[in-house]
This record gives sequence, structure tokens and C-alpha cells, in this order.
Amino acid sequence: MTPIRINDWEDSCWLGPNDFLNGLTLAVEVMLDGYHVVNLVSDNPAGRWSLDEAREVLGFVPSERYEPRGRRGRVSRLMCRLGWSLRQS
Repeated sequence: MTPIRINDWEDSCWLGPNDFLNGLTLAVEVMLDGYHVVNLVSDNPAGRWSLDEAREVLGFVPSERYEPRGRRGRVSRLMCRLGWSLRQS
């Protein structure tokens, strides 16, 4: 799955499917007392989120690299989102 460049905020939050599954697996299998809230994001060039706690608590290291295809116009973004949501139905 190749991400589409939308804006800086969404770019910094991108989490690839393999990183999601890896993070979820680690969270289920780790033996902890209590609970922790950690950030899970892929390796994003505009990374705003610290993965320090996810590394420390879960051993999470992102394996996917964010490589957007380029910025699209508003109409193209809307069409892409509509097409994606229709395919998911």
C-alpha cells in the first residue's frame, strides 16, 4: 500500500499495515503490569511522535518507510478517498 501525500499532519501520523500488525502483536504478547499508552507510527520523514516508549515497553521498531507519491489536488484527494471507502464496503 503506497500512501498518498495529503498534508503534513496526516503524513506524520502514517502507520503502515505491517507496522500496525507488528505493534499489535507486540502489545498482546508483552508481559506488563498495569497499562501503557504508546505511539505507533511508521518511519515518517516528518515524524512528530516519539517512539521512545513504544521501543522501551514493546520493543517496537518501525519497518515501513513513508514514501508518498506526491501531493494531489482537492478533487483528486476526494475522488481517491471516495474510491477507497467504496472498495472497503
